[in-house]
Amino acid sequence: MLDEMGYTETSNDLPIYYSFDEDELTFELLSDDEVMTAHIRPKLPRNFTIKYPVKAFRRMIQGELEYGTFYEVYDTHCIPIETFLYCMNNPEIGCEGFYLYCYLKYKNDLYESGYDISIEGLSDKTGLANKTLTHYLGQLKAYNMITFIHNQDYFSIAISLDERRATTYITNEYEEFNEEPHKYEKMKILSKDQYIKLKEKERERLIEEGAIIPVDIPVDELPY
Repeated sequence: MLDEMGYTETSNDLPIYYSFDEDELTFELLSDDEVMTAHIRPKLPRNFTIKYPVKAFRRMIQGELEYGTFYEVYDTHCIPIETFLYCMNNPEIGCEGFYLYCYLKYKNDLYESGYDISIEGLSDKTGLANKTLTHYLGQLKAYNMITFIHNQDYFSIAISLDERRATTYITNEYEEFNEEPHKYEKMKILSKDQYIKLKEKERERLIEEGAIIPVDIPVDELPY
C-alpha cells in the first residue's frame, strides 16, 4: 500500500554508511562499494529487499520536486523509537493508537499549550471513524500517553453547537506512559431532558440573585 501511495519503493540496494557534514546528509549504498558488495551480498537471502523511504529523500511540493524530510525538517516532528516500540508491544495501542498519538504530537509541536479539537474534527483530520477514534483515545488516556482537558462540565446533544467547547489534548513523553491502564475522568453525559432541567434551575437561581436574564424575541413578532 505504501508503495502504491508513493511513500516507499522496494529496493535491494542497501545503505551501508551515512555522513552528515555542513548540513549535508549523504548515504553510501552497497552498489557504490564493490568490496562491500562482494562481502555482504552473498550473506543476504536471495530475495532480500528493503523499503526505500521516498519522501525522506524527495517530495513534490506544489508541483515541484524538492528535498525530502531527511534534509528539510522544518515541518516534521520527532517520535522516539521507544514510543514506537511501546505501542507495538501493547496490543491495546497498536498501529492505530500509534498513528493517533503521532498526529496529536504533531499538533502539540505547533500548539504548545495543547491542541483543541472536537471528536468530529479529529475524525475528519485523521480519517478514523468516530467509534474507532473514541476507543483509541480512551486507550491513550488510560496509558497516560496523552493528557486532556474537558473545557465544559458536561456534554449533551441539546447543547447548541456555538456553546460546545472542544477538548484540549496534550501528548506526554515516553517516560510518563503507564505500564498498566489507569482509570481517567470521563466527561459527564446529560440527556436532553436532564440538560433542560439543569438550565431551568440555573435560570431560577440567576433570577433569585437579581441577575438580568435576556429574552430572545423573534423578529417577526416585534410590533414594528
